[in-house]
Amino acid sequence: MKICCTSKSPFAFALAAWMLISINAHSAQTGNDRAEPARRSVTVTGNGQTSTAPDRAVIHLGAAEQLTEAAAAQIEPRIVAYRAGNTIEITVEQVDLVGGVIDAGLTAGANQLQGISFGLKNDLPQRTRALALAAEDAEAKAQTIARALHVRLSGVLEITEGGVHVVPQREYFAGARAMAAEAMRTPVESGEVQVQATVTVRYEILGEK
Repeated sequence: MKICCTSKSPFAFALAAWMLISINAHSAQTGNDRAEPARRSVTVTGNGQTSTAPDRAVIHLGAAEQLTEAAAAQIEPRIVAYRAGNTIEITVEQVDLVGGVIDAGLTAGANQLQGISFGLKNDLPQRTRALALAAEDAEAKAQTIARALHVRLSGVLEITEGGVHVVPQREYFAGARAMAAEAMRTPVESGEVQVQATVTVRYEILGEK
């Protein structure tokens, strides 16, 4: 709509401007009233997991000694005894050498094997695969729900990554585990490293099939 004003009166100009603003506001409100109705949707969460052999290990070895004299232990006095200790962390990138490294550490004076953590040098391929499996799981769930309700999926409205987590394989050992005296190779089972992912997907659904 076009509003013309030929009068030079300030009041006439103000009235015309007010009418134009009112018309535009009404048009905008009418347009909003005609907005599309909310889309019907179904939201599902998919899970994916992969497992693979580790190619890296982190070993924690310790040396501890308990004495009755504070000077010998070189720490602050305690009521019953005095204890001094050190812990070292060793990263091994050849998993089959872990047992030999542990034995070498024990032979060199370590008297505690506190734990071993097996992981991956590069976990990107496993992360990608786990995400893909999670997305496939989400779609399968949505399809199952759609068939049960006699509706059909129209498309994806929203995708949210729930996170990807690498779960390393760990071995813990309680107390001291000294094997240097026996000169035996330490048996170590590396197991597998797990990578877990979750994806939440919202699908638009249409009427009955």
